[in-house]
Amino acid sequence: MRSLIVILGAATLVAGLGYWLTPTQSHPPVHPEVLTAGAHAEQPVAPSVPGPVSHASAPALNAGIEAEQGQQVRGEFARDRRFQYLQRLQAEGGNLQQWVNELVQRCGAQKDACQTLLEQELEGYPDADFADRLRALLPRYLGYERAMSALVMSRDLSPRTRYQRVDALRTEHLGEADAELMFGQERAWADYRFGYEALLAKASSLSTGERLQALDRLRRQSWQDHYEALSDLEGRHGAYRREKEMLLLGVTDSRQREALADELRTRHFGEQEADIVGLREEELSLQQQQREGYQQARAELEQSMSARRNLMSEEAWQQQYQEQLRQLRRRWFSEPAN
Repeated sequence: MRSLIVILGAATLVAGLGYWLTPTQSHPPVHPEVLTAGAHAEQPVAPSVPGPVSHASAPALNAGIEAEQGQQVRGEFARDRRFQYLQRLQAEGGNLQQWVNELVQRCGAQKDACQTLLEQELEGYPDADFADRLRALLPRYLGYERAMSALVMSRDLSPRTRYQRVDALRTEHLGEADAELMFGQERAWADYRFGYEALLAKASSLSTGERLQALDRLRRQSWQDHYEALSDLEGRHGAYRREKEMLLLGVTDSRQREALADELRTRHFGEQEADIVGLREEELSLQQQQREGYQQARAELEQSMSARRNLMSEEAWQQQYQEQLRQLRRRWFSEPAN
């Protein structure tokens, strides 16, 4: 995945795939209650009969037993958490690269070290067939990683073509079934993002209702078995932003634009939260207009000052330019910018 980001290049796809790069903790921290498991040993009661009887070794012996038991409990707890995480990825399908990437990073991508670590991670795993599948998959995945590091593609290729070549390389090394197990959700998300760009290009020929219907069909066709996971990935805000962009494309009347956006916000967030989202959007829009206005004014200032550069000394020119730049910043931002 590290190399995939560089290869894809396009900002839209990178934004979508950013989700898969979020590191996931395979070994959650042990709960504090587990760390304190085990009762304290009671002090031995002195015998009632006379005579020197020593129990000095009993507390140390009990403490040692308790420490060993506590360590065993902690180990079992950590193992169970690892298994639960892997079982969830196994059940979901299509996103196992999170788990494999983390393992490969820990073993330094060295074949023997990775196989040893994999055996440790899978010891006692309840699904023996799936464990065998991972054992067979790991060396092929390491081969794919090496091939990826050597892959060179022209920047003239479209993002879709570059992604298709990467996906073909995965299938070549892993086989279709294991490539889907590892990258199925990413495939579905990429298909959705590329499809969205294509749909956006022809949205102006559709009515507002047809646009949203087409976007919903695209989600279902692209995501298929991964619909729930990728719907959570897109979230309310992501879905709202794309639907808003789709609806407002080509709409120039300000009142109509605001009415469409207001209806969409209410549908996604409810009336109360929709008002908050609307106010935030207004604030961001004003900030964007301010930045664009300042950049335009600065470009005009630099063009004007360039024409006067040969008419005065460099020191006088720099002094005049910096003073006008400070005035420009005050005018747009109320105070000097750094």
